[in-house]
Amino acid sequence: MISLLLTTFLLCSAFSTYACIEVPVEKLSHTLLYPLERSYRFVISVKNTGDEVIHIHPEVTGVPQGWICVGGGDLLLQPGEEGKIVFVFTIFPSTKTKQADVTVALYDVRDPSRRATVMLSVGFTTITPPRDATISGRVLDSSTGKPIAGAKIKVLYWSALDCCEARTDPDGYFTLKVPSAETLDELYDAYSLRGSPTLFIEFRAEGYEYYSLSDVRASRGKTLNLEVYLAPIKAKRSYELAWKQPVEGYGIWKCVPSQDWSLIAVCQGEHGFEGLTTPPDETRIYAFDINGTLLWKQTIDKESWAIDVSPDGSKIASGSHAGKAYVWSRDGDLLWSIDAGPQGPIREVKFSHSGQYLALGPTPNGRGYVGLYDADTGALLWSYETGAIIAVAWSPDGTKLAAGSWDNKVYVFDGQGNLLRSYETGGSVEAVAWSPDGSKLVAGGYGKVYVFDWQGELLRSY
Repeated sequence: MISLLLTTFLLCSAFSTYACIEVPVEKLSHTLLYPLERSYRFVISVKNTGDEVIHIHPEVTGVPQGWICVGGGDLLLQPGEEGKIVFVFTIFPSTKTKQADVTVALYDVRDPSRRATVMLSVGFTTITPPRDATISGRVLDSSTGKPIAGAKIKVLYWSALDCCEARTDPDGYFTLKVPSAETLDELYDAYSLRGSPTLFIEFRAEGYEYYSLSDVRASRGKTLNLEVYLAPIKAKRSYELAWKQPVEGYGIWKCVPSQDWSLIAVCQGEHGFEGLTTPPDETRIYAFDINGTLLWKQTIDKESWAIDVSPDGSKIASGSHAGKAYVWSRDGDLLWSIDAGPQGPIREVKFSHSGQYLALGPTPNGRGYVGLYDADTGALLWSYETGAIIAVAWSPDGTKLAAGSWDNKVYVFDGQGNLLRSYETGGSVEAVAWSPDGSKLVAGGYGKVYVFDWQGELLRSY
């Protein structure tokens, strides 16, 4: 169940009205119902009721060991602007703790004493939905019309968790018992579940293309009959392993080749969560040649989700969760580095097309700043306050830089750091990309993709 206690907090300085934080809820509650839900998304609305820009940072405490909690991120709010801070919880059936109150403290970075607190009451329970409907049918070859024996049919809930599965008999027939549409509707209403009370069905058979059906609903006590045709695979792709090399101690997050593939840079990182996968204090950056020969490796603080190679292959840049960025030569010599301090992880680094500049965030100027550096000297050319930066992308002509942020926005700058445009989305922006002609910008995050034109108009979303 989900409930909201509608209490509005107004946090303002007694001596100044330059920054006010309005949070309309004191507590949000939800119980995850497994397997109909694998995770739940809490959305906390925040409004700046003051007359100057505020920079809000969330801190979460009380997450039990073994739970996965992702989200948060800073908000940069203009006067009168509203924003949303999102936390997503995932809990596994094997987890011992089934109920917890998690505290989210929201404070102004400029004045940490100005804060609000929201309680997230999170529960977990399992259920076995009654299978009071039937799905049956036949799987056939689309070119010959003959039955396909041994085809695998898998039914999944909206959560992408398994419901049931079967295989076709020698004549291509199958039968599955599933929860009815009425049963799913009742459960979704009773527990205020997010998503859709529908089923998803996959069809797989060796030598045939994958096929699926979405939004499937079978009536209680009745049989839904399906006739499915699978297309034979006309061309098969084959790949041959050229080489493989082990890395030390931790997983690989990203591999980036130089434009001519003579150099491949690798950073180490994972989604680390207490009690599941704990990130080490140190990881390594690796450089390989095209034949898989290790050219060099360097140790950095914490894990790294950010790595890039300059267009000419002369430099490798990486960012770490310790708030540090490094730039090495092709031979592995450290050319320069920065330490942004406790401003948060540097999650993206990106060389300009000319290789002259390096964009990254945060910078030592503070949490939520994106900046541009001289790639040769490490000199900071400009810095601009945003929410916490997750993704950056250069326009095709190299004159503009797009930055995706936790504050649900995409910022577009010119080469001198002037803000040209900002685009509002419905969630944190984890990926940005330009169209080949630079006339459109695509942003994605939290399950949605947005396409904007250069004037900032939303053309479409998915």
